[in-house]
Amino acid sequence: MSATSGSQLHSTLWGDRAIGARMALLPDLAAAALYGVAVFLVVLGFLVVFVETVSPRRLAAGVMGAGLVASGLASIGEPGMALLAVGVGAALVANHSFEWLTTR
Repeated sequence: MSATSGSQLHSTLWGDRAIGARMALLPDLAAAALYGVAVFLVVLGFLVVFVETVSPRRLAAGVMGAGLVASGLASIGEPGMALLAVGVGAALVANHSFEWLTTR
């Protein structure tokens, strides 16, 4: 049996991936999707209760901004956080569609 130290064995098994590797803030995509749904519901509730109307121009800017933030986060390796930004954009669209359906 060879005498290898713990660090040699660790680097043999895992290589350089385990030491100093960067991990996503929300690595579990299923949990991140649930968090995205929770963010969607909280933002939608806030919009329905406190904000009477969102102008179409602000809606377009909000959806575009949420899309840019989501794509930026996904491109740097944070797909879970990108789902939270998608939840905010979806809440803006849902609020606008609910408002349109109830006021016509």
